[in-house]
Amino acid sequence: MNETVDRELIESLTAPVAQREAEADERPTRDDGERTDGDAPGAAPEPADEQSGWRTRADEAEVRLAEVAARLADAEAAANDLKSALTASARAGLIDVELVRAGAHDLAAARALVDPNADEPVEAVRRVVASNPRLFARRGVRGLATGLAPAHNAASPRTREAIADAARQSGDKRLLLRYLRARRAS
Repeated sequence: MNETVDRELIESLTAPVAQREAEADERPTRDDGERTDGDAPGAAPEPADEQSGWRTRADEAEVRLAEVAARLADAEAAANDLKSALTASARAGLIDVELVRAGAHDLAAARALVDPNADEPVEAVRRVVASNPRLFARRGVRGLATGLAPAHNAASPRTREAIADAARQSGDKRLLLRYLRARRAS
């Protein structure tokens, strides 16, 4: 649609010029190739109706040109907005990927701490990890759930009794938990 409108505008702007050139070619010339009418001093000017027609067309063309220029400016502004939105979306995606790689527990909270306009999203995430380690999973540390899991090898009844005696005598809760794990595993 825009191409059609643009072509129509170009044709409407160039049509009067082409028409003038055609009329100029039709004017009679002398034997030496010079025009006989309109060139000579004192020649009669074009009729007023013809001049006003040209002026009207020129004014219309200027109005159309201003409209097309305004639409072009709007389209360029929309394109720039879309470019910036695309860049921001890509940057947000990179930040999310880096936060997941860093082991963020709460992605939304961690994302709020990262500067979305940072030149290097990876560095921005590293700074957040360094400043707020509690939001991220620790690397290389066994979690609580794995620590309470039963041992793979069950303790012998003699070993369980020894652990139970040691727990009774010392009152150490760790030994009591160890005894309970050994009993559960058997």
